[in-house]
Amino acid sequence: MKQGTTMQYDMGTAICGDLTVDKIYHYTDLNGLKGIVENKSFWATSMQFLNDSEEIIHGMESIKNALPKLRGDIPDYILDSLISGMKKYDKRLSSNVFNISFCQKPELLSQWRGYANAQGVCLEFDRKELLDSLNFDERDHVAAEVIYSSKENPGIPVTQIKELFRKIQSLDSEDYNNYLDDASSGKFLSTLIPFMKNDSFSEEKEFRIVIYSWARVHGLEFRINKNGLIPYIEVSGRKDDDNRSKIPIKKVTIGPGPNADFMAQGVRRFLDYHLYGDTEVEQSQTPYRG
Repeated sequence: MKQGTTMQYDMGTAICGDLTVDKIYHYTDLNGLKGIVENKSFWATSMQFLNDSEEIIHGMESIKNALPKLRGDIPDYILDSLISGMKKYDKRLSSNVFNISFCQKPELLSQWRGYANAQGVCLEFDRKELLDSLNFDERDHVAAEVIYSSKENPGIPVTQIKELFRKIQSLDSEDYNNYLDDASSGKFLSTLIPFMKNDSFSEEKEFRIVIYSWARVHGLEFRINKNGLIPYIEVSGRKDDDNRSKIPIKKVTIGPGPNADFMAQGVRRFLDYHLYGDTEVEQSQTPYRG
């Protein structure tokens, strides 16, 4: 990649063929909703601290198994560079990679099960509008669906990788060569690896916005959960009249539970106060008691 440029690539169709993800959903609780609206930002969690203990390892194995199968579909010098880069890949690179998780499905029972007892809500976004609204602070970022594969057979479908390269090849030829030259192979592998996940998590139907800080991470913060201290960075809305612009939430669905009516009233009042009058509020139709 050319020096001084950043990669801002929406792979919503690149690694999944012709499927277009227009709407994405963020399941959270009332505290999460309150923080997103009031702070006009998301928290992007370090990839090393997500809920899959083999997150990076599985991605590395998936890419390593897939690359040799691309011989003949990708120029040899690029493929050889990537295979060489994979052998030298240092998973510590992932310490500077951060993730905001979304889902491709509303009303997903597995997600409600995780949040129903914690006053869960589901926020709906237009994918493109959301990406355009966020300030990534000159960091590279990539948006795409997660690809799931089994631990026993971690090789990802080769056709999906071919689609990714086909999209990248549409770039200017000089940009393409700079993007995939030997010096950039580590970055390119780091771009792909976060989108590979063990199929034990396939119910999550995850869509990710992954942010890369190749140099020293600035703005690093820490939160506490049951597992300890979790590093994250804040990704805020773009500047608007010298302030952060609000995050464009299209709809808030109140999770199933006994106090859904009461929660809906409070969320409606909260959104109106923060000038989200056009944001819909509805209650989940999933018959789950929690």
